[in-house]
Amino acid sequence: MPRTSFHNALIVTMDAGRRVLTHHVLIINEGRITKIQPAAEWKASPGEEIVDLKGRYILPGLVNSHVHTVQHLGRGLSDDVDILTWLHKRIWPYESNLTPEESYTCTMLCGLEQIQNGVTSMADAGIHHAEPTVRAIGELGLRATLCFSIMDEGDGLPKVWQLTPAQLIRKQEAAYREFHGALDGRIEWWLGLRTLMNNSDQLVKRTIASAEKLNTWVHMHVAEAYEEKLMIQKSRGTTTVRHLEKLGLLSPKLLAVHCVYLDQEEMDLFHKRGVKVSHNPAAALRVMGLPPIVELQRSGVTVSIGTDGAPSNCRNSLIDEMFLAALVQKGRLRDPKVMPATDVLAMVTINAAKCMGWEKEVGSLEVGKRADLCIINPNTPNMQPVHDVISNLVFSMKSDNIESTICGGKWLMREKKFPHLDAEKILATAAKQAEAVRKRAKIKLPKRFNWT
Repeated sequence: MPRTSFHNALIVTMDAGRRVLTHHVLIINEGRITKIQPAAEWKASPGEEIVDLKGRYILPGLVNSHVHTVQHLGRGLSDDVDILTWLHKRIWPYESNLTPEESYTCTMLCGLEQIQNGVTSMADAGIHHAEPTVRAIGELGLRATLCFSIMDEGDGLPKVWQLTPAQLIRKQEAAYREFHGALDGRIEWWLGLRTLMNNSDQLVKRTIASAEKLNTWVHMHVAEAYEEKLMIQKSRGTTTVRHLEKLGLLSPKLLAVHCVYLDQEEMDLFHKRGVKVSHNPAAALRVMGLPPIVELQRSGVTVSIGTDGAPSNCRNSLIDEMFLAALVQKGRLRDPKVMPATDVLAMVTINAAKCMGWEKEVGSLEVGKRADLCIINPNTPNMQPVHDVISNLVFSMKSDNIESTICGGKWLMREKKFPHLDAEKILATAAKQAEAVRKRAKIKLPKRFNWT
């Protein structure tokens, strides 16, 4: 993309001052934001592309702090079941039967949906095939942190995943050496720990040592389910968070996901250690419970929003997750003043960037940052009238309002079209491969209604 200037738009910067700019021009060049200046001061440069947005809104590209790209062909396979059935009978058989090319298709389909929802960066919680996933991220044009789904113990673990802690660490370190910093820095490689129910203490300790050696982050599901609470109390004699503290995992480079079952002492411990949290409202409501998000924020913990994987969310829309995040906490505490719209919007922009260590590069519209942004059309029945722009973005916006998505100065979606992707081919391939995986995994689904 040549030097490009965006005119006649309302610019929601999400910078430290939470500025919302009118009558300004945003200019990008060579993948970065180079100027945000009053329209009256703007002068065109030779060869500059001038984009008249005609009253649209410009937001930072949204940041999805927890997603499972590998699960995207499994949408609908695990509805209406408890979490252990979800894992042992549906998701693990599905994931363990994926081929590399099916993993590629998963990532393409997931990425297509993320782009449609204004997402430019995402933190993946655990893949199985590195090369095809990185290849897909490259073709999509997105940014991502990636890690393997890492487990070494627990009931129901597929045989193909049963490796020793030493083997699992070698596998991850090899992927780090090959892919960290790939795609001109759009890929970062992290270390994965799926859940303490399925991670031995030895594996956790080895992961801590490896993360320190590589200077990378750890992505882990933490205190996500009541069943986990009971299992860890029985096997470790304490809670998940307290045990992870004992092992030394809690740190500023831990992204802890879900965190449904925490007490105040554990939340204070998160703040003390600098742990970041990704809240996934739909997944929590579906199989986990109601997390103390407001209390985490009051404790000083940085909290973001993620979608989780398609089987635990189905819609996989960060737009929907904002709406849910706010309303669930208001209802849980019976207090309409908690989770105000400004805070919720931060949870999918600058705070989400902080939860990935990327706040100096993305998450807000500021000079010098990456040219990651999404363009919203407010001229729809669900968005009008607009008395409070930020409130409408959180409580009224739908995925359809996302009109364009740009990452690193490249149009990933422009006026609802994908300049570099064949969406129809991706959808057709996904439908064919999804059926093949389900049959191979021998996943039995309930019979709903009588089909003829």
